[in-house]
Amino acid sequence: MLNGKSFVAALAIAATASVASPALAQGNDAGGVYVGAETGVVMAGSGNLGGDAVVGQKAGFDLGGTVGYRFAQTPSGNFRVELEGHYSQSDLDTGRPYGAFAADAYNGEVQTAGAMVNAYYDLSQLGGRVVPYVGAGLGFENVDLDARGSAASYHGNDTVFAYQAIAGIEYRIDNHVSVTLDGRYFDMDKPRFHTAPAGIAVTPEPTASYDLDGFKGMVGVRYTF
Repeated sequence: MLNGKSFVAALAIAATASVASPALAQGNDAGGVYVGAETGVVMAGSGNLGGDAVVGQKAGFDLGGTVGYRFAQTPSGNFRVELEGHYSQSDLDTGRPYGAFAADAYNGEVQTAGAMVNAYYDLSQLGGRVVPYVGAGLGFENVDLDARGSAASYHGNDTVFAYQAIAGIEYRIDNHVSVTLDGRYFDMDKPRFHTAPAGIAVTPEPTASYDLDGFKGMVGVRYTF
């Protein structure tokens, strides 16, 4: 486990590298097209599922790819624009039922696939290898839900508006290759899914909404041309 002394030592090493080799970062600050790949952990919060249960999600995974453009450095830093595509999957945690199906609990999984247009501000005016950044994104998510309970089930997919806020650091290995580490808060409009009591055919099936938001911790690699 990384204790306080180790963490301070790691920061000191990163700061030393940042000061010792400022020329290494100049290629990135000139601007240009970049591509990247990223993976990480999704930690979604508990959401109200159709008014019948508060259903959480276990920690899941996220895989993504990016293509973007970094504008040339200004005295205040760099701006970037980026197109991101991703896929994530999480198992449902046991729900806390209430209401019409108060004796029920839900199991299953949630899968999402989406695209975001992100805008970033890089604090590259600090110089060196370590570059903090902040960003925000807008896009859409296609959410696929399979929630099974003894009294009722929810299933189907829906595409909704989504957004995210991002903060992280980039470590520049050389003028082209970087590794990134960031945290993200994401939220979206409530997707709606088909629902029906277990073992009973209902035509047409009614629909119910699901609150879905949470956090991601992502690590990635980026190549700037």
